[in-house]
Amino acid sequence: HARGYYTTLYYDLNKKLQLVARYAEFTPNCHDSAHRTREYSTGLNYFIKGQALKLMLNYVFREDSIAGNSHRIILGTQVVL
Repeated sequence: HARGYYTTLYYDLNKKLQLVARYAEFTPNCHDSAHRTREYSTGLNYFIKGQALKLMLNYVFREDSIAGNSHRIILGTQVVL
């Protein structure tokens, strides 16, 4: 059995710019709690045309008890047709 959860917070800086923070935790095997993964994310969403077109920039710090820590920068887009 695995267990995990996450929470996300958004804060609108203005009509076009949104600040995002997220925390996530995942344990792939509940009987072995020594292997746990945690992620801390922060980022910005820039809305070009509302939810139909936006740019996303995120920084993610990942704590992994087996694989070690890692850092990622993610750039994404959302297009809704």
